[in-house]
Parts: sequence; C-alpha cells; structure tokens
Amino acid sequence: MGLFAKTVLGKVLRNTRKIDSDKALFKTFENNQNQAQILDEIFEYQIYEMGVDGDGVPLGQYRPSTIQRKLTEDAASGYDTRVDHITLKRTGALYASRKVINNGKDIEISADLKKGDTDFNELYPNLMKPGPESKKVIVELILPEVRDEIKGQIFTGL
Repeated sequence: MGLFAKTVLGKVLRNTRKIDSDKALFKTFENNQNQAQILDEIFEYQIYEMGVDGDGVPLGQYRPSTIQRKLTEDAASGYDTRVDHITLKRTGALYASRKVINNGKDIEISADLKKGDTDFNELYPNLMKPGPESKKVIVELILPEVRDEIKGQIFTGL
C-alpha cells in the first residue's frame, strides 16, 4: 500500500487522475449568462463594432443606395442605421436568432443565417467563428468557472 493511499492527499491524487476537463468546460457553457456574454462578444463587438468575421476579414461596405436607405427609411422605421461598415443588424433578426449549442460533445455558435434569398453562411463562412480578440475575452470569461469546476472534481469526497 502506498504512502498516501488512505490520506486526504491520496484522495486528492486519485481525484486528480480522474479530472474530466471536457465536463468542466461544457458545464461552464451551460450557464446562460456566459452564453449571453459570449454571443455579445461575437455579435456586438466582433461583427457590429469591428465589422469583421472570425478570421478578421471585413464584412464589407454598404453601397451608396443602401446607406441612403439606412439613413432615411430605416431610421424612420427604428432599424439600425450604422453605415461605416456592414453590421448585418438592420432589423435585429439575425442577432435575435443567435444561440450557443452545447451538446456535451461540442460547442457551437449558431444563428439563422438566411434572409430571403441571401445565405450569410455562403457570403461569410467564418461569421460565427470567434476571432482572436473574442477568443481572449471568452477564455477570460469562462476560465474562473472551469477552474472552480476542476477544483470541485479534485476535492470531491474529502
């Protein structure tokens, strides 16, 4: 029998060997507040504020006719009127459809990317992908909870 077999340290060591980091990560993504903050980081910062996809590729610029419509008709209808770059937020429907899908095996950012005949997934294949800055923010957000979950796994049964 080992030196630590029946001690608290022995239990900690055994529990350490059984750490399930995937479980810790997926549990963190079950938190609705975390999901909302992650979605805001991607949609409100990366897409709306910066106007880029997950690879940093600009979404583009509006045509002059679109800018004119946004500043007149859209403004009168209460729609988004930002015109310095494409935001995909005219009516807010795309942003309202966003969600985090956590099936316990993978985590996916999803939204309804079809608007009429336009498929934004074809136009912007990396739209839902977090870019480098967004990844940093997401890691900072979830790291404390992942750490706490792993601590809980290590100290279970003590």
